[in-house]
Amino acid sequence: MNARWKIISLITVLAIICAYFVLSTIEVEKGEERGYKIENIIGVNPEGKEIALFNIKDKFILIDFWASWCMPCRKMNPDLVEFYKKNNSNIEIFSISLDNDIDKWKQAIEKDGLIWANHICELKGWESPSAIKYHIEEIPNNILVNKEGVIIGRNIDLDEIEELCK
Repeated sequence: MNARWKIISLITVLAIICAYFVLSTIEVEKGEERGYKIENIIGVNPEGKEIALFNIKDKFILIDFWASWCMPCRKMNPDLVEFYKKNNSNIEIFSISLDNDIDKWKQAIEKDGLIWANHICELKGWESPSAIKYHIEEIPNNILVNKEGVIIGRNIDLDEIEELCK
């Protein structure tokens, strides 16, 4: 029995040491999580014009990650349009598409009636620099930024966004 407890204790200690090393190697870059200032995101809109996140002033910003091929994203778009119509005096949407096909991206914007002005697509799918920077591993996904440019929420639903932006 004594030898058994020694083995269990040894295994437990080794597991704790392994967990410590695994967790210590997972790094989150400063600026990616809640409470940090967002970095500028620059991209090309459907008309080929370069736009920047920092051009949006004095409003909350909802950074929306989506794609034309993402059915949950497309199903959410009508709610997002209604949300924008109701709240656009206080909140601006900055959409980042994870599409690879520029025509499908443009068609989805048109078909879904995404009426806000700020749409970009880096045409790199999951290799989008913005998706990588902000650890976007599933879509739809979002980041909410306050008027001072600080991240105040990630992947939150529209009702919660509305409450946070009052």
